[in-house]
Order: sequence, then C-alpha cells, then structure tokens
Amino acid sequence: MQIVRSLWGDYENYINEIGKPKYNDVVYVWGEENNDFLKSFGYNTKLISKNKCEYCDINNQFIQKLQSFKFAEEDYHEFLFLDWDVKELKPLDDNFYNILRTQEFSASLYGYPKEFTELKNKVDDWTDKQINLMDKHCWFYDDVYILPNAGFVYSNRKGFGDDLIKIVKDFNIETLIEEFAIQIYSNMSLKDYVLNHESKVINGRPEWYSVNVNGVNINSPKRINDYVTNLIQKDIYLIHE
Repeated sequence: MQIVRSLWGDYENYINEIGKPKYNDVVYVWGEENNDFLKSFGYNTKLISKNKCEYCDINNQFIQKLQSFKFAEEDYHEFLFLDWDVKELKPLDDNFYNILRTQEFSASLYGYPKEFTELKNKVDDWTDKQINLMDKHCWFYDDVYILPNAGFVYSNRKGFGDDLIKIVKDFNIETLIEEFAIQIYSNMSLKDYVLNHESKVINGRPEWYSVNVNGVNINSPKRINDYVTNLIQKDIYLIHE
C-alpha cells in the first residue's frame, strides 16, 4: 500500500504543515517550485505539471486531489491519500494496514451544523455554492449536514478516481469537489455508509473541533462521532487537525 499526498498552488500555504516524510510518501506535484521545495525535505515526488495550479479557479481547485487519486491508482492500485494536516497519534503498524484492507474504500465523516446555512448571501461566492450543494448532496442527521472528509482516503477499488472525476463533471460540482463526489459515489444511506466506508482508524474531525458560525462554536463533530461509534468500533491511529 502506497501513502500518497498532493501539492498545488503556493507551498507557503502549507509551510507549517509539511515536515520530513514519515512513510516513504509519494507526492503528486503541480509546479516546479513546489517540486523543488518538497525534494529539499526528502520527498519522492511526481511532477504532474510545471504550472502550480492548472485549475486556479478556487471553486474547482480540488479536482487536482481527485486527479491524484487517479494517478495513485494507476501507479500503485492500492493507496492511502493523506492531507498535510493529518498527524500521527501512534505508529502505523500491521494492524493499521489490515484494518484499512477490510474495506474497498474509506473516508470518515464530518459535517456542518444547520446554522452554517445562515451564512448564505453573507460571506462569499464559495460559501453560497457550498450551501447550495449541501442541500443536494449531504446526509442530514442531528441537525448536521454530513460529508466524507477527503483529508484521509483509502482505496483499492478499480476506477475510483476516474469515477469521482466523472461525477464532478456530470453533477457540475464545485467547492468541496472531492467530498461531494464521494458522497454521491457511495449511493447509500448514512447508516450504510458508516457500516461500509467509515474509516476505523481516524475520525473525520476530532471531538474537540468545533465549527464557528457567527461567533458561536458548534459541536457538530461530536454529534457525528457519537453516531458513528454507536455503529462501529475504531482503533484511532491518526488525527485530522
């Protein structure tokens, strides 16, 4: 199983998150400067484009993450994608990898409290588009709009990346492209998703994490985690900060 990451845009945006490689990570990279920066840390990189952002429209930038899924499948078949802000709580041992392999793909759930929709027409175009898509392509439970968190994605399923890219195009998905696409791709109820595709080694968000809406911190991650752990057991190795 290959652990992969991706980097596009300005590496300065991730300067506090990128450290030396821990897992013989392979990074799919957009931009020669980004490539040089990662190599200086010792990363094994694959330069996809000299252009640091082929899809520079902010509403479509995460298509590059889905392309990384596609490349990882082509190169390794089985892969684990990690965002830069996923941190280790305990060493990744054989048990970790064995747990992952019990599922064809996995990505843990996180969400936005219903109060988040009150921000529509008050913040920016991104927020408005995200809220519109949340109404169509989220599960809703305990006053939370729920999505798979694409900061940690495992797959050994053939065509996974290609299928997600096709969904983005077919459904005209913007903003949280990869997360809405995985939700649509799963094509199942919230309970069935947890039983089949919720990762057992990481939560979508830690329980202390809160979503701030108009100055109010709302504990939607805890509501989701409580629902999940009533259905499955977890052995937590990583945290998505």
